[in-house]
Amino acid sequence: MLVVEQIKEFDPTTMKLYSFSPQNLQALRKERNLTQAQLADKAGISRSSIGFYENGEANPTDDALRALGKALDVLFVCDWTDDEWEKETPRFKKKQG
Repeated sequence: MLVVEQIKEFDPTTMKLYSFSPQNLQALRKERNLTQAQLADKAGISRSSIGFYENGEANPTDDALRALGKALDVLFVCDWTDDEWEKETPRFKKKQG
């Protein structure tokens, strides 16, 4: 899920590269002494989304991943395929039938 524009934005002298996971997101937020609400405001996404991401109940979109990385001054990468990403969020799949 690493996007070419993200690579161009990456400055190895000031930013660190992190694999996205709920644990990494929460650890980075706490390391920066941010509440979920503060991170949400800084990233321009809802506080409830931050909670879902940190609890592993949802995966961020590419745009949200980019915004979270920018807000935390890191670059998040994800090496999952779209199919694997979808399988990891069964709660948010459309109900069939």
